[in-house]
Formats: sequence, structure tokens, C-alpha cells
Amino acid sequence: MHSILTFAGGIRGIGSRDRQPSAVGSAPPARRGPVAPTPFALWVSLLACVVATARGPALVAASLPTIPSAAQVLSNQVELIGGREAWGKHNSIHLKGTWDVPGMGLSGPLNIYRAKPNKYLLKADVPGFESQVGFDGQVGWSSNAKLGPDPQLLEGQPLAQLRLEADFFSDVAGTNDLRSAVNAGMAQFEGKSCYKLNVVTKAGVPLTAFFDQKTGLAAGVTLSIDAPQGKIPLTVIVAEHRQFGGLLFATKITRRTAGIQEVMRITSVEFDKVPDSVFAAPAAVKAKSLLK
Repeated sequence: MHSILTFAGGIRGIGSRDRQPSAVGSAPPARRGPVAPTPFALWVSLLACVVATARGPALVAASLPTIPSAAQVLSNQVELIGGREAWGKHNSIHLKGTWDVPGMGLSGPLNIYRAKPNKYLLKADVPGFESQVGFDGQVGWSSNAKLGPDPQLLEGQPLAQLRLEADFFSDVAGTNDLRSAVNAGMAQFEGKSCYKLNVVTKAGVPLTAFFDQKTGLAAGVTLSIDAPQGKIPLTVIVAEHRQFGGLLFATKITRRTAGIQEVMRITSVEFDKVPDSVFAAPAAVKAKSLLK
């Protein structure tokens, strides 16, 4: 389930809205930019990197009870993804695409890298808002051009969540990476009839996950994220599944928060060609980590 969090941007790892001036006569506010993706990324990479094995021209959800438990819903998702064995045939993955903010005319390339056992890097190169979040197996960091040139060393809950999400097998973990998961019944989500799961991750992040009753696939999540102005609601939606290398990926991920809509599109997927050097932590981050 942790793939969805790849795009949720929920723990303010690499993104933030510009702060508003607090004094009369101060400079006008800077142009607001997208809330860049953050380490909250790999549970919404249940939504960003969500993968399912191809089962003919259409997906067929496994038969579930009328009121399935959260564990049954999640197990069904894992089955549709293809399970640990199918995912484990690969050692690394590179997703390419675009990160767009339609209402602001902003667009740039998006690259997501993952490798065994627990390495991860997300790069969103939207001009003026270039952002990264990465984990090299030990150290987690984030950067955002709007927050300055120096990358930030991640600690506490953001690091704990990123560590879970960076696990190469996090998408097939089922309930293993969760403190709790309860099926709260049926609910409408983006025009779909969905199972509504109230979830708390092992890192202590509460969220609501929606699974399409018809296909069994994750449809999206809602949660609250930290921002300079306090907690704000975030919605992430995944759609438009396509096959790459015999696996099915959600290729459109939409994120809505604070009046801004961002759209991530995956255009290609490459397996087993990511060099280990891609995940190297910046020198400044390594230096900070040695002081801890």
C-alpha cells in the first residue's frame, strides 16, 4: 500500500507552499507553487506505483465477501498486483513521466527510482520548483528549490514513513506495514463505489484508503498533511492503468490540496537498469547524518 504515499506528499518532506508575508508593507507574496511530492510517497506509490499483473484484456477482482475485512481487501489488492514473487523478479525499477500543475501552466519531467532492498529516489523537475526525496538504505533526505539550495536531512516520523515506503516489497506488504486497518463500509470516491478503509501506518500516519469494489484496485486516499498554515486536507486519485513488462501500472495520479491540482503521468517504465549511484545521498546530507 505504500506506493500511494509516494505522491501524497503528506509529511512535507520535499514540498511546501510559500509562506505569506506577516507584516503590512512587506513584499508581495511569491507565486505559489505545487506542493511537491514528499516521503509520504510510497504508500500513495499504493497509488503512484501501484502495479497489477495483466489478466487478459480486463482486470477481474477476486471474489470477496459482501462485507470483506480490511485484511481481505488488502490481500485482494496484493493478488491483483501480482504478489511478492512477480515483483521480486526485478531488482530495480525506473518510472518516467511528467508532473503538471494545469492551473498554473507549470510542467516538468518526473523520475522515480526504486531498487532492492530499500532504496528510493523521486525527482520532480518543475521549473522553479525542482524537488527531490530520497533514501539510500540508511539516510533519508529531501530538497526543494523554493526552500533553498541545501537538502534537508529527514528525521522522526517523515524518515520512519520513508523507510517503510522505500522497501522494494512495500506494495505487496498487505497489512504487515500497518498499525491498524478497518473496513468502514462502502463509500463513493471520485464516482466509484469503493471499500473505505481507515488506516494507520506503522509510522503513525492516519489516512483513509479507497478500493474500487468493481476491480479491487486502490482508487485513492485522503489524509491531512502539515503545511505552514497548519493541517490541510489532501486527496490523491489514481487512474488509467497500462501494461509495462507484463505488469499493470496506474499512469495518472492526481493530487488535490489547498486549491491546487497536480497531475502526475507515467509514460514509461524500465526494469533492472538503475545504477546504485542514483541513490547516493548528497554530501551535505551525509555530513549532517554523521553529526547525529
